Amino acid sequence: MTSTLERRQHDAEGRLAAIEGQLAVIDSNRIALTAMQQSAAAALGESDGTLAKSLDKLQDKVNSLHADVEVDLRCEDEKWAETKAASKESDSVEATVARLQGNHDTLAEIDKILGK
Repeated sequence: MTSTLERRQHDAEGRLAAIEGQLAVIDSNRIALTAMQQSAAAALGESDGTLAKSLDKLQDKVNSLHADVEVDLRCEDEKWAETKAASKESDSVEATVARLQGNHDTLAEIDKILGK
């Protein structure tokens, strides 16, 4: 009976040692996995953060450029409208002066005034 108990104890100690060995392997693998996950997260986080910041800066530049182009376009539209309106006014002023003058010869009128 003593030998049976000793044998069982020895078997139990062997199994316990094997379980402890497996636990040690599991712990070391868990530690390695955690380290890899942290490294990957840090690398991806920095990369994603840098990429996100770069994309944000690019989007800001594109938005700024779009706004500048819109402002320039509106300014040119206003200038064009003012030039067009001034051109119409100039045409109408010239037409009015021509109408008021009629078909008179300016040189003949000056000669008449000077008594020639």
